[in-house]
Formats: sequence, structure tokens, C-alpha cells
Amino acid sequence: MSSEIELQINTLIDALRTKEQEEKRRYDAAIDIEDMAEAKEVMLDARTKIQQLRKWSESLTSVQKEIAGSYLASNRIIITPTVVSQPAIEKELEPPNAEAVPMELEQNSEDASYSSAGDYVRQKLYQLSKSGFVFSEEQLRNMQDSAWSRRILGLPHQFARIYDETKEILRQTSIAGTPRRYWVKDRFKFGDVILLIYSGWASIYLPYFDDWYDSLNKHFDKTSDERQIQELFPNSIVESQQLEETASEQVKVGFYVRTKLRDLCDTGFQPTENELHLWQDKNWSKRVLNLNYPFAKLLCEKDFLGEQTGSESSKNRYWAEAFKLGTTTILFCSQWYRPDREYFDRWYVSLKTQIENSHLIPITLSPEETSSIPDTNESAETRNPVPSGFTLLGKTYATKSWDDVLVKLCEAMILKKPYKALVIGVKQLVQSGGSPVLWLDERDNSAESYILSNGLSVAKNKASGEIKSCCERILNLCGYDRSELKIS
Repeated sequence: MSSEIELQINTLIDALRTKEQEEKRRYDAAIDIEDMAEAKEVMLDARTKIQQLRKWSESLTSVQKEIAGSYLASNRIIITPTVVSQPAIEKELEPPNAEAVPMELEQNSEDASYSSAGDYVRQKLYQLSKSGFVFSEEQLRNMQDSAWSRRILGLPHQFARIYDETKEILRQTSIAGTPRRYWVKDRFKFGDVILLIYSGWASIYLPYFDDWYDSLNKHFDKTSDERQIQELFPNSIVESQQLEETASEQVKVGFYVRTKLRDLCDTGFQPTENELHLWQDKNWSKRVLNLNYPFAKLLCEKDFLGEQTGSESSKNRYWAEAFKLGTTTILFCSQWYRPDREYFDRWYVSLKTQIENSHLIPITLSPEETSSIPDTNESAETRNPVPSGFTLLGKTYATKSWDDVLVKLCEAMILKKPYKALVIGVKQLVQSGGSPVLWLDERDNSAESYILSNGLSVAKNKASGEIKSCCERILNLCGYDRSELKIS
């Protein structure tokens, strides 16, 4: 009789444990469901069933113990439970009202998908802690912010909490009464701060975690970047050596571009509406930066970050890192290869030059520069016949006069650099609606002038040499070399 009872109870407990693991896998899979409402419903249903299965398993274990201490034991019939419960440990960790609170799924070695993702995050954070890395106050605030954690890491709760030795560990690792939502035994020390890290990791979160983890590189000393990357990311270094050359180059160029864009954010540069429009244009991105996707996307703070890093039918074409340029938050394209670096450098140098010159004071021609301008006499015009056209930045323009060259160059610069203020030969900086504008009239109150598309004017009837000099100065102030202009 005892053998039959033992066999039946053990078989039933095994079946309940198997079913519990199935529900755990169902709970994990719900994370990949795109419909959030459906995902939540599945997770709640799976969690309810898991709690019921655990309750039944614990009840059967109690029955085993009761039978073992009854008359059957006196007859030397010993029933050994196949599953050893841990009521003492659970009782120690659970709050007083644990029975009234639905328990969240616990991460353990039985849960393969959670375990692998959690172990990966745990290992990375321990490596970072051992490196001596220290988070800034702003970073610590972000890591404890639910909105930031959802936008950057895709997590449903705060990424981290600061550990307080004076408070009970159970309360610090619980969320709304649900225990063990943060790792209890694993505490990560960064400088004088000890962090508790969210424990509900799954494979879907790892790409966002990797992007955030990689972004911490910019806080290291640039002179030792390569050494620190090898110390912090040994697994990544080994994996990258196994990649093909093109993939390896993409990582290197992408890291370079990302670093430059972060530096750009630090300058306080605010792109104009026209620039933002161009950066999001696929044709412009291909022509200027050799990219197959738009260079940038505007980040929508209300939407989940993971849903914004794709492009049309492709996923993960933009870094899961928000770049703050002035008051605008932007996502930049992550698809960079070795040939693209030359394009990027040319664009970046031009932009940096504009930023450096963005606060120019009014410019007047020096005596040396004035002496280099030919007199507007007949002989000078004879030596410089009327041009039939000119090429600017690879595009050809037809012209009927020297004035035409200057006017069309001005219009081209207005389109490319609308935020740029260029003041040549006037006494005060001109602004329109509070924004700097292109101003090129060197003759105050000129009766004969062209009205540009921005409403300002360019004087007519300049000498050819004067126009050439003016065009070169405009190009220089806009960040272009004078060789970009070829007059025919």
C-alpha cells in the first residue's frame, strides 16, 4: 500500500512541476507578443496558474510528511518526497502578507531563458563594477526612473535602485508587495554607491542593454579607450574576431560615428527645421553620407524606444540611444561601413566649422583684402568675360551674368545653411524673427539689388573680381572650401 501511495503522490508532484515549467515558458513567451493588452492577459493567466500549481505541490509535500509521521511510518514504510520544498527559505523572504499578494515569477536555474539573460546582465555589470567605473548623478537618476528604463532598456520597471543598509532588503527588492523583483544577493558597487538591479531579464531586452552598456564608453579616458574596451567587453572582443571583415569594420566605423555625434551633442548645437528635414531624407542621406537609410529620426518620447529603431521593413537600423541636440531628441542611423567614414568626416567637419563661426561678429574687408579686389573698369571686365555657368558642390548652374553667380550661390547657401549668419561689410548683425539670416549686401541702402528668398538683398553691378572674392568668403564662412566653386 505504501508503495502505491508513494508512487501516486510522486507522480502527481512531478506532473505539477512539469506543468509549472510549461506555464513559465508561456509567461516568458508573452513578452514577444506585440499587442500589449494581449501580452498582459497571457502573463496574468500564466502567473495565476503557476501560483495554483505551486500551492498544490506544496500541499502534496505536506501530505507526504504527514503520512511519513503516521502509522505507516511505525510499520517501517518510508515515503521519500521526490521534490524538496524550501518553506523555511520562502518564509524568510516573503513579507507577512505574502499569501494575499500574487507572487511574481522567480528567476532560477530551471528557467532557461530568464537564467541566460539574467546571467549575461549580471556578468556584464560585475565586469563594469570591477573596472572602477562610477556613474554620474544624472545617470543614477535615469537608472532609477521608470520612463527612462522603459524607453532605453525596454524594461517594465526601474532598472536600478540604490541600496540602503538601514532598510530591510526584502522591501528594497520588492515592487508593490511582490518580492524578489530585484536581485537580493547580487549587489553592484560603483564608487560609493551600491545598486540593486532589476531581475526580470529576458532575451528581448538584451539588445537594448548592450546598446546602453556600449554607450558607457564615452565616459572613459579617450587615450585608453581600446584597453578599457578589452577589459570591459572580453566576450565582445572574442566574438568580433570571429566576424567577417565587413562586420568588424561596421563596428569600428559605427563606434567612431557614435562618438563624434556625442561630441556634437556636447556643443549645444541646435539643428534647424531644414536640417532636420534633410537628415530624415533618404536621398540626401545617400548623396551626402552614402547611407542606405535616412540619417536620423526624431524620437517620440511617448512611444516605446524598441519600436522606433527600425526602418520600414527592417529592424534595428538606428541606435537605441537618444541624442539630445539642443531641444531636439534624435535617433541616428547605425548602419555605417568603412567607405562611409569619408562621407561622414566631410559632413562633420563642415558642420563643426559652421558651429565655430555661428557667433561671428560683423565682418568688414581689411585693407589687404580690399586691395586685392580689381577696379570695376572696362579692362577688368574684359579680362573676366561673362560666365556661362558654374559648378557648386557637384551641381551645375547656368548663369547670364556675374551677378547671377553671386545670387545663385547665396540661394544655395540659404537652402543648405539657413541658420547661418553671414555679415560682410555691414555694421551690425542682422536677424529675422530672432534667428540669424544670410546677409550679403555690402552697399548700404543700395538702390539696385536682388531680393533673396529669405527677404534680404544682394547688391547688383559688382565687379567680377569683387564677386569672386565675395563668393569665396561666403563658402569659407559656411564651412566649404573655395575649390567647391568652379566658374566656367
